[in-house]
Amino acid sequence: MIKPRNYWTKEKCQEEALKYNSRGQFCKSKGAYWACIKNKWLDEVCSHIIKLINDKWTKDKCQKIIEKCYSIREFREKYNSAYQCCIRNKWINELCINLHRDFKISGYWTKEKCLESALECVSKKEFRLRYPTAYSNSLENKWINDIYDKCNFNIITNHIWMVYSYLILDKYVYVGITTNEKSRKLNHLKNSKKSAVYKFIKNNNIELKDIIYQIEINNIKDIDEIKKLEKFYLEKYLNFGYLKLNIHKTGSIGGGKLIWNKEKCQDIIKTCHSIKEFREKYNSVYNACVKNKWLNELDGLLRVGKKKGYWTKEKCQEESLKYKTKLEFQISNSFVYKVCRKNKWLNDFFPNKFNKELCILEALKYKTKKDFMKNNNKVYNLAYEHGWLNDICSHMDELKKPNGYWTKERCQEISNICKTKKDLRDKNIVVYITIMKNKWFELMSHFIELR
Repeated sequence: MIKPRNYWTKEKCQEEALKYNSRGQFCKSKGAYWACIKNKWLDEVCSHIIKLINDKWTKDKCQKIIEKCYSIREFREKYNSAYQCCIRNKWINELCINLHRDFKISGYWTKEKCLESALECVSKKEFRLRYPTAYSNSLENKWINDIYDKCNFNIITNHIWMVYSYLILDKYVYVGITTNEKSRKLNHLKNSKKSAVYKFIKNNNIELKDIIYQIEINNIKDIDEIKKLEKFYLEKYLNFGYLKLNIHKTGSIGGGKLIWNKEKCQDIIKTCHSIKEFREKYNSVYNACVKNKWLNELDGLLRVGKKKGYWTKEKCQEESLKYKTKLEFQISNSFVYKVCRKNKWLNDFFPNKFNKELCILEALKYKTKKDFMKNNNKVYNLAYEHGWLNDICSHMDELKKPNGYWTKERCQEISNICKTKKDLRDKNIVVYITIMKNKWFELMSHFIELR
């Protein structure tokens, strides 16, 4: 219920404050609390409330509180002020040594601990999701390959494998293995940019009718057997004269992972002009360089671009001759286009087809400037830029007459054409208003009065 104005007097605020044991609880009674703040009664009204802030947490008091708790989480949630005091004074590791920890202390994840956690998992994915901190520490400290070598992640006995193949244009072949046929087909044909089949289809604009998909063999449970079968079927097609699309060696479960060493990164970075191009074209190689801190070292191997001042007017003109329009030039080589625009060379390289004579011929098609601008804005703007507009539009009717244009004689000419006031208003409202304003009623003496 809304209280009337000035309802919260000092006495009523004191009565309300007695219901609470802390200022935080009293704050919930918004009307009384804010009335106390506004009138500076808060300390007096809350004099019965014990200020817990003055009760400082000593090391002994914190120790007694900690003994009541089972875990650090319970201590933090129930006694947050004591917990914060322990953090500030760096007592937390000393006093909470016997409490159950919901998180691992810094330095817990040694190589041995990471290996123990990995051995509990069936696959690499499970290790990554179940123990994310162990996984990230393994990557950071470069233990991951040693851990994977000691874990038999690839030996999965409960999966049923199959060998499949894609024959494209009766010339190319891709042989693979999978446990999920539907998902793998979707990846290869529609949405996996990493798939060799998807890349080949997209880059060469191949239609689905030119692709033959077939299952070579299925219901295989032995992992070693499926690896041998994949190799067998690929070699079979190669012997028939097919060209392989497989990037990785056969026998890799879920696709192999290319290891980018320093030499391979050097070969790739030499093909790029800039770090931006390197990052966009070869993101995995770029990430490997960042991870191994090779980027600054390999930066000098980038292909040297054009030096400052290279793009002279002659060079820009040579480049512009490759394109038919300014728009095509801008899209295909935006850098040189910007240089030309900055130096105002674009009109020299792409001269306008319309000269003054052609603009006059175009302007003769229209009766007013408004129609001209509406129907051929390009020529209109060109004439305006070169200062030809008034010359080429001299034949046009001005929509707006200059001040003082409608003299008594001109109004008489228009009035003589009309038979009634209504006729004059409809044909030329400006003339009618001018006659009425100047009280030239004699100009309308010949009008027929309608009754």
